[in-house]
Amino acid sequence: MFTEADIETISSCLQPIEKGFETDHYRLKLVSDQDRRVLVVELYPETRLGRNLGSTLRQRDA
Repeated sequence: MFTEADIETISSCLQPIEKGFETDHYRLKLVSDQDRRVLVVELYPETRLGRNLGSTLRQRDA
């Protein structure tokens, strides 16, 4: 599962313009002015995966 240190490492690599925590996940907003694209990455540090707990990652265009 993702730890606080994992989230910080991922965030420092991606260098998002926005970073926040929403109820059960972290949200990182990435912007490329050159390509005129916006991408949101959501990191779920602990989520139910069947009978087990684990981490998931979701990306979407904003």
